[in-house]
Amino acid sequence: MTSTGGMTPKLQGRVSDSPLIGAGTFADNATCAVSATGHGVFFIRWVVAYDVAARMQYLGETLERAAENVVAGLVQFGGSGGLIVDFPRETRA
Repeated sequence: MTSTGGMTPKLQGRVSDSPLIGAGTFADNATCAVSATGHGVFFIRWVVAYDVAARMQYLGETLERAAENVVAGLVQFGGSGGLIVDFPRETRA
C-alpha cells in the first residue's frame, strides 16, 4: 500500500500521484518494490517508482544505486521527495 498524503501545503482538491502505478508505486518480482512521496509532477513525468526497477533490470544497477540515481535526477530538475525500496522475498539471500 502506498500513502496518498503527499507534501504540504497542498491545494484543496489536489489528487496525489502516489497511487499511480509507475509514478508513486511499483513492484516487480524480478527487481524490487518501490513506494514514493514527493513533488508529484516530477514523479509522474519521470515515472520515478518504475525507473528504479528499470535501472536495475536494464542497467544492472544495485537497488541502492538505482534509487540514489533516480532521486539525484529528481533533485537536478528541481523536484524533491523520497523512496522506500526493497527486494521481493524470493530474491533475498
